[in-house]
Amino acid sequence: LRRALQLNPGYVVAHRAMAAALLCDRRPHEAIEHSKQAVQLDPVSLAENYFLSLCYVAARDYAAAESAARRSLELEPRHAGSIEKLGDILIAKGDADKGVELKVESARISGSSPERLARLTNAYKSGGLKAYRALELEDMLKSWDGWHFMAYVIAAKYAQIGNREGSLLWLRRVRDARGAGLMLANDAPEFDPYRSDPEFREIVGPAFSKR
Repeated sequence: LRRALQLNPGYVVAHRAMAAALLCDRRPHEAIEHSKQAVQLDPVSLAENYFLSLCYVAARDYAAAESAARRSLELEPRHAGSIEKLGDILIAKGDADKGVELKVESARISGSSPERLARLTNAYKSGGLKAYRALELEDMLKSWDGWHFMAYVIAAKYAQIGNREGSLLWLRRVRDARGAGLMLANDAPEFDPYRSDPEFREIVGPAFSKR
């Protein structure tokens, strides 16, 4: 990637690929610089602005992440991924009410049934964020088709509700399937409570970074 960028510093895809590689090595601030360059080279790219928001989340800079996510939505107001990501960012900033509202809207745009949307809304109203996430997890488990990346998403969701055993169980499935999600676990905020956990480090294996 570095050679590609030496040959062509304006190669947008190479900047994003470099940012992704740096994220996997828990070097989010370096990743941000490459992602920002990609956005500067292609400022109206939904993909590049969305990816920049992910880099800021990895750096735990939620204010900048919110700005990048909102820029994505200026480019495509009905982009479900950006709406959901903005919801996650607002939750991380402490505005769970608005965050959940956006996540339900993302689910609606993605085609969830009115019944499921009502269940999600009612779960949050009656049991708060943990109940909402538990219902999300329940739906994921029911629909899991063996895809290794969804196993990573399920592991992250278990971590969000504070279920260490469930989270590590599903991370093992990702590892056994040699899924790329294992690299993402090295940096994702959901797994921050496990950074010093020997079992987590053993599962992540060579992908684990002490940075």
